[in-house]
Amino acid sequence: MNTVNFKGAQPPKCEKLPDGGTRFYYNVTEGEPFVNPTMNDDGSEGEPEILPTWDANFVDVHDEVTRDNVVNALIRSAKLTITIEGTEKEVGPFSLSNELAVLRQRDSKPEDFAEYDSFAESCKHIAVGLLAEEVES
Repeated sequence: MNTVNFKGAQPPKCEKLPDGGTRFYYNVTEGEPFVNPTMNDDGSEGEPEILPTWDANFVDVHDEVTRDNVVNALIRSAKLTITIEGTEKEVGPFSLSNELAVLRQRDSKPEDFAEYDSFAESCKHIAVGLLAEEVES
């Protein structure tokens, strides 16, 4: 799972990467304030500056930004907490070979498939929200 912390300003909804990809930020939450020490002109300790902080997960999409490509990037990199039959569990990320194995064994390991399916649906929900926010900005 990719996480980042911002001091002073909330992260953007998305940003272009130097390689042409796009980074999307999601699950943005306010963190503990950061105390930034300051110095007066005479070298003495000044009044500290209190900055808000923001924690966020992010996903990088290096292909065309489509719902499917954002979902695939999330499936490959995200770790999400999902609820299955009233029990919370951290699931993901899934490599392509892990994903294919779960799909191949869906009848013999229905619990594993249910976890994967709920995870994939959550990734879809996040992707739709990220793309709606990108259109708004």
